[in-house]
Amino acid sequence: MAEQEVPIDIHASKLLDWLITRRHIAKDYQLHLNKIREKILEAIQDMPAHPKITQLLAGTQLNYFNCKQIVEILKETEADSKNIFGYYSSKRVKDWQEIVKLYEKDDVYLAEAASQLHRNVNFEVPTIRKQLNKFQSNGEDYMRKAADCANQANKLKAEYHTFADKLGIKGDDIHIEFQNLIQNLPKYMDEVIQELPKLSEAREYYLEFLKFIDKRENVECLPCLKYLITKGNTTVYEYKNGVAPTTIEENVTHYNEPSEVQYDDQEIDFGDDAIDIGHDTDSSSPSNGNGDFVHVEKEECLDEGEINWDIEAVEISPGDSLQDKSETCHIARGTDALTLLEYPMTRNNLINELHEVSI
Repeated sequence: MAEQEVPIDIHASKLLDWLITRRHIAKDYQLHLNKIREKILEAIQDMPAHPKITQLLAGTQLNYFNCKQIVEILKETEADSKNIFGYYSSKRVKDWQEIVKLYEKDDVYLAEAASQLHRNVNFEVPTIRKQLNKFQSNGEDYMRKAADCANQANKLKAEYHTFADKLGIKGDDIHIEFQNLIQNLPKYMDEVIQELPKLSEAREYYLEFLKFIDKRENVECLPCLKYLITKGNTTVYEYKNGVAPTTIEENVTHYNEPSEVQYDDQEIDFGDDAIDIGHDTDSSSPSNGNGDFVHVEKEECLDEGEINWDIEAVEISPGDSLQDKSETCHIARGTDALTLLEYPMTRNNLINELHEVSI
């Protein structure tokens, strides 16, 4: 091997200084590089539409090797400008060929390559390695978080199905399943009312206990439970007034098709006006604007001028509001039309009383 071909080891950070001291490049190489940069800025203003050239121009600052690639591409795009002597008459080719020659003059391209190598080794590569380690660490963290989220999702899904089982639904379509549950509420309430008489002995025992503690006989306890055991799941109107309503205006909610609720245009809206008992109540029933009303007639109201002597005595508990004795039609509307188990206040009272007697 010839002496000039023997490889030597030069530290990357000292390569540029070595080239200058060995006089491979001039000390004022930076001035030549600045002139070349100016010519490159002028040349890139007039470039053909070529994907490879666009890719090169979209990258970082052009260097000597990029300029050589551009010259080779221009030889293809400007092939029509080649004359019989093998030279190109295109200004684009001439400009870039001149740039390459300026790079090769006094080996200026070596100084640029040495500077780029020093920058890559000391700055770019460590930065990229640092970012790579950070991305790998973040990737591991994200994978761990993804696994935790998956476990949490499975846990929440299991809790969801457990809660759905407690509600008696599958959880596939809770909207429809809840509608079905609402439709089954009357049956469930009937079952509750049938089971309440079993608590009569417990209530009596609790009542005797209170009498013994208070040292008095007139003790009232668990009134809602007592009423439901004796009278059943009546309307709130009957619970408050002691008289069963003759007409119940029930607000019907359309669970399946809430947007298609139809209103009867023939109904008369009496608003908050007083009810004239003397008129015939067989006419169209009033609507308060809150929805359709279903009228459940327990008995026919008295016709005008007729007297009904079959008046049944009704015992009214203390605290209940008294009705006018001359009133023969009892209409339950709004919350009074609800049953005791449907009305939240009385239902909560029952729950509280059940808790009280269970302690």
